[in-house]
Amino acid sequence: MLFLIGAAFGMRVRRSDRILQARVFGCAALANALVGIGLPVWCYVRYPAWMWGYYVRPETVSTKLVILVFASYWIPFLAGYAAPAVLERWKKGAFWWGIVAGAVCQGALIGWQWPRYSRVGTFDEFESGLAVPTAEVGFLNLAFPVAIAVMAALWFAARPARRPAA
Repeated sequence: MLFLIGAAFGMRVRRSDRILQARVFGCAALANALVGIGLPVWCYVRYPAWMWGYYVRPETVSTKLVILVFASYWIPFLAGYAAPAVLERWKKGAFWWGIVAGAVCQGALIGWQWPRYSRVGTFDEFESGLAVPTAEVGFLNLAFPVAIAVMAALWFAARPARRPAA
């Protein structure tokens, strides 16, 4: 997802327009900060065991490691943002195949993890079968539409300025 956020905005950049480059990157960085990092951090604060996929007890994880993990979310975002410019030199089809491959991998990962992510609760609630379905967790139901709205607003804000007709 982080790579795709970066790539979506990276495709908007015209290499010859420095002002547009700065505006697009600013919008892209804000989108990643809010949707790509802010939303997962919010979920982690609410349900840390769920974010770890119930593989580890959150209380055993160092706060420094958690910060490092979330800070590393900038890496795939920046790679995605740079990908259109880098692949511009190659065939454009390579970029789109990369997007498709990334989406398929993301879907496969979600599918593989779904038995764990389909229930939300503490580590002990999950282990005892008392974790609730994700559909019953209000903020998760709102997360996707809000993320799409934020991305759309920032995508619109990153558009090239229309010049008045002469």
